[in-house]
Amino acid sequence: MEIIDIDCKNAVSAEKSALCLGNFDGLHRGHRELFLTARKSDHVPSVLLFRQSYAEASTGSKAPVLTSYEDKLRLLPRLGIERAYVTAGELSFYRLSPAGFISFIKERIDPAVLVYGSDFRFGDGAKGTPGLLASCFATREVPLLIEDDEKVSSTRIRELVLEGRIEAANRLLGRSYEMVGTAVQGLHNGTKIGFPTLNLALDAPYVLPSPGVYGGFAYLSGIPYKALINVGTNPTVGALSSPQVEVHLLSYEGEAYGKRVYVEFLFRVRGERKFPSLEELGRQIGRDRKEIERRLHDDFLS
Repeated sequence: MEIIDIDCKNAVSAEKSALCLGNFDGLHRGHRELFLTARKSDHVPSVLLFRQSYAEASTGSKAPVLTSYEDKLRLLPRLGIERAYVTAGELSFYRLSPAGFISFIKERIDPAVLVYGSDFRFGDGAKGTPGLLASCFATREVPLLIEDDEKVSSTRIRELVLEGRIEAANRLLGRSYEMVGTAVQGLHNGTKIGFPTLNLALDAPYVLPSPGVYGGFAYLSGIPYKALINVGTNPTVGALSSPQVEVHLLSYEGEAYGKRVYVEFLFRVRGERKFPSLEELGRQIGRDRKEIERRLHDDFLS
């Protein structure tokens, strides 16, 4: 995928783009309708991306996300996007008037056609409407994707993830919810009870599922492993100040510290509990592992 930094230069090209507009957190099924529309045009399917969100630009702190900027760069080519126009997302950009936003797009990109959802708004105070864009550009307005009488949206998916309803979130995403991080040293409590785990230093402030145990896959050096994923504060061994993500690989032996880990959440096994002893925790994890192995085989690998 071609990446063009439009803060450094204008990106006007003879090979003009079908430019998709939106925040694109999650790259969910609704977003994919936009990408499909762009791909059906006679122009380069493209997106406008921001290195930081409005919340980060306005507060200076990172807001929880379903997909980081780096995740989007990795996933978008798989969805048929061939070009990304990237801006830093400074507060001055988010404060552009609707007319200023239109001028920015014209001068920096000059797309052949704009593609957006019918609820897209832009400019300071979200005052810009699709009708205003249609008066200045060739446009393709894509109807909202509705499922179970609700709009498929990043907001809805975040809510489902926070509730631990991973399977429902995945249906709206059209893929497995995933996180990326680096394996780091922990307290080795898992090793003490026979279930060593990889503690993850996450790349981004991902939306964390409700504390508990989940089944899924973890990719290490490009190889997928069945995984028991724990999200929580480890109340049995002394609660942490904030939740962490740790992964037990069901069929891996070796050193993994410092390696990149890609984790896919597929289903929830149980909520977080405080056990009377490490031994009882170990017995429960053994039962969790058997449940995950069974479900991964029956539901995903059969």
